[in-house]
Amino acid sequence: MLRIALKNVLARKGRLLLSALAVIAGCAFLSGVFVFSDTIRGSIDKLFATAFDKTDAYARSAVSIKSDFGQEQRGSIPDSVIAQIEAVPVSRR
Repeated sequence: MLRIALKNVLARKGRLLLSALAVIAGCAFLSGVFVFSDTIRGSIDKLFATAFDKTDAYARSAVSIKSDFGQEQRGSIPDSVIAQIEAVPVSRR
């Protein structure tokens, strides 16, 4: 049986070469996708971890608006509230 298998492999060298090339290209593509997705995930994690580093507090509307995709968005806050927030004294550390 081994002799027949080797005879078929040697008879079709082009098929063997192209099959090996397809496996190598598939593995290279898959590892490239993993590296790319890990790099993107790390960049996004770092971006969101440092997005509010120098923010002590933030104001948002109590009114939430549901979107079609299941996410909630907050409505805008009135100008009178903005004026009250700007009147709050800022403490320097």
